[in-house]
Amino acid sequence: MAYVDALPDDPRVSVVSADRDQRLNLDDLLHEPRTDTAIFCCGPERLLEAVEEAGLHWPPGALHTERFKAPVVDEPAREFDVVLQRSGMELHVPAEASLLDIVEMAGIPVPSSCRTGTCGTCETPVLDGQPEHRDVVLSPEEQAVGDCMMVCVSRARTDRLVLDL
Repeated sequence: MAYVDALPDDPRVSVVSADRDQRLNLDDLLHEPRTDTAIFCCGPERLLEAVEEAGLHWPPGALHTERFKAPVVDEPAREFDVVLQRSGMELHVPAEASLLDIVEMAGIPVPSSCRTGTCGTCETPVLDGQPEHRDVVLSPEEQAVGDCMMVCVSRARTDRLVLDL
């Protein structure tokens, strides 16, 4: 709890610490959905899963989580082609390589940090094709739109993707 001292002294702010054998009562906290409230949560996977479960009845987009570990993807990676629209390049992405690595090897710089799909730094606009999202940054609603992807871990569901790079 590195920033606990920076939290305001406000009755709307409460700190619950497992170190003090305290537990959140998620049923009480998330019982009634509110359109004027957003839920922000980061922490261990067990906590995030419990908050997601307790908040299923909240409006889409109300819950925002930050994970420090990408999910395990059981689906094998497939190869595909990528067109870098602004650069005028078409590249092949083999199953064993990341899209980010292939783009960087072609000399196109892409801001990146985690390379695990957890930070969002490498978010790239998708102009055509269907991304296969393997990140934990985008919400299911954002993933369904398919207009951006995290190129460090995400791939293509289609044989060809066109990116704004």
